Amino acid sequence: KFMATWSKSTPVTTKPAKVEIAKPTIRNGSRGNNAKLLQSNLNAVMKSGLVTDGIFGAKSVVALKAFQKKYKLSVDGVYGNNSYKKMDSLLNG
Repeated sequence: KFMATWSKSTPVTTKPAKVEIAKPTIRNGSRGNNAKLLQSNLNAVMKSGLVTDGIFGAKSVVALKAFQKKYKLSVDGVYGNNSYKKMDSLLNG
């Protein structure tokens, strides 16, 4: 017969996994995984209800501008470094 033995160990505290944040720069017409990730990030922060299809079109730009306005960023509809930093701080602390 096989018997498992368990040794007492100190509990390990781990930080929660970081949320993956889209990398700049994303704008109207951008496509691919990074655009899809930004759509997902916007849904998480803004409850935007975007389809995460990786095509950053008009609805995605409207959601991004709403995010930029809410967090007092430059409202240009372009996801750049400042938008990235704010998104990361919101989702990862």
